[in-house]
Parts: sequence; C-alpha cells; structure tokens
Amino acid sequence: MRKTVTAVEHGQRKGPILTPSSLPCLSDMPTINITEGCAHGCVYCYTQGYTNYPGAGRVVVFDNIPELVRTELPRKRRKPSRVYFSPSSDAFQPLQAVQAVTYETMSMLLHAGVEVAFLTKG
Repeated sequence: MRKTVTAVEHGQRKGPILTPSSLPCLSDMPTINITEGCAHGCVYCYTQGYTNYPGAGRVVVFDNIPELVRTELPRKRRKPSRVYFSPSSDAFQPLQAVQAVTYETMSMLLHAGVEVAFLTKG
C-alpha cells in the first residue's frame, strides 16, 4: 500500500553537489538526490531507514540544486561524463515541484554534454 504525501517542504541543499557517490556500485560517478523522502511510498524502500528520512508522507524538495549545478559544473577540472539521479529517492515523483527541479537540472547537464542516468517508479 502506498502512503499519501501530506507535506511537501522546500529546502536548500548544502555543500558540493557533483561529488562521487558513497555507494560502491556508483562510486565512479556523481549522484544527485532531488529530495529527501519520496511520494511513491514503496513498502520495500530501504531509504526509510536513513537518518535524514523526513518521515512517512513528507518530501523535502531541494530547490537550489539547479543553481548549485550551474555554478559548480564550470569549476570542475574534469567534467563528469554522467550523473546518476536519485539513488535514495525518485527524480520523477508525481509532485510538480520535484519534476520542475529534475527537469531544470537534467536539461542543464544534457546541454553541457553530461549524460544523465536514473531509475524511476514514475
């Protein structure tokens, strides 16, 4: 059974964004989580055990991700060849705010010649 999202909050991501993942299977590329929490509410979701999980029914959208990528990408010595989206959430959740940040960020990367990869329930 899926949980209903009762609260969409807007937050600001802190720190560098185009950094290698701490997940061994993705350690060769940067990953970006657009949100903390997820509107899909899958019962098997492992991220519900993370310390930054906002709780059932809550999603925090990081509105400043496009700006962070816009300023950080030109400063990289080596531009990443690919960025993986949302290993701890879904970049295509059925929430307009999430989709807007995802679209803007992915578009910017694609126009800069950076491939995007993602897995989605959306």
